[in-house]
Amino acid sequence: MKISLESHLVKTTEFQSLIEEQNESIKKNLKEIESLRKKNVNNERIIELREEVCTWRTLYEDLYNKIKPFQQQLDAYEAEKNALLNEHGAAQEELNKLSDAYAKLLGHQNQKQKIKHVMKLKEENSQLKQEASRLRSQLAKERQAGKQLQEQLNAVQGIHRFDPSKVFQHESKENMVPKTPLKDGNRNK
Repeated sequence: MKISLESHLVKTTEFQSLIEEQNESIKKNLKEIESLRKKNVNNERIIELREEVCTWRTLYEDLYNKIKPFQQQLDAYEAEKNALLNEHGAAQEELNKLSDAYAKLLGHQNQKQKIKHVMKLKEENSQLKQEASRLRSQLAKERQAGKQLQEQLNAVQGIHRFDPSKVFQHESKENMVPKTPLKDGNRNK
């Protein structure tokens, strides 16, 4: 019995070592599977991103092709805008220089007080002009937006605007020849 017990012990230790080896092998395989899964997820994400890049590229190319014929005009408008902004800045500088020179030229018994007062008035005048200009442009935008909203409201309510092309197209005019001839009895003699 001792032999069988010893042989069982030897076999169990062998089995245990085999189980441990298999456990380690399984752990290694699981790690490999996990790393492959992560790589697969990364690859799927890369594929999605590439598809998205292709989509955006085609959209960009479409927009570029639509804008390409007008690019020269857009560049010209941009140059004109920059020139106007520079011109406006130069005009503003010139206005400031002239207002300072004008304030200095005005005479008064108390020169410093008069100059400061006139300079303050000029600055206030300049600010008010800028604000008035800003408010005019804002008013124009608001009026345009109001017109658009009114047109939308009229379209929804079914109200038609005056159509100038139909001004002189009346169906029943007294001086027109009737479309159906009159009978002899109905004619004025």
